[in-house]
Amino acid sequence: MSPRWKPSPDRRRGRRIITSLQARLAFVTIRRGAHFTPELLTACRAAMARVCIDAGATLLSLDGEGDRVEVTVEYPPTARLADLVNSMKGVSARVLRRDMAEEMEPLLHGGHLWAPDYAAISVPPDPGSEAWSEALSRLDP
Repeated sequence: MSPRWKPSPDRRRGRRIITSLQARLAFVTIRRGAHFTPELLTACRAAMARVCIDAGATLLSLDGEGDRVEVTVEYPPTARLADLVNSMKGVSARVLRRDMAEEMEPLLHGGHLWAPDYAAISVPPDPGSEAWSEALSRLDP
């Protein structure tokens, strides 16, 4: 890395690219009206963080409210977001069913935790941020 560049943990650097791809994801339980307990959210956060690490992504936040979990991830350009989502939902459901069976019972419907659909929204960079300014300056010849 050139000495004129300050390393930043907020950006991924490749040979000719600087990326910060982030997505906000929302998952809903298949049984509406059930609520995640703080213990379930903690276990879910740990399971999803492991999946992100395996995929080369980073779990930035996980918030739960009622029967919904909202996750923000940063992922590399080589990762497919749909594959990451499917892994996060599958692994978290298996881990929660295995480790917290009693707490999971009200959330399950036919042995399933998550509804098949989800929402994914890309998080745009803040136009005034240092990362955005630096990326634009690198594009200028």
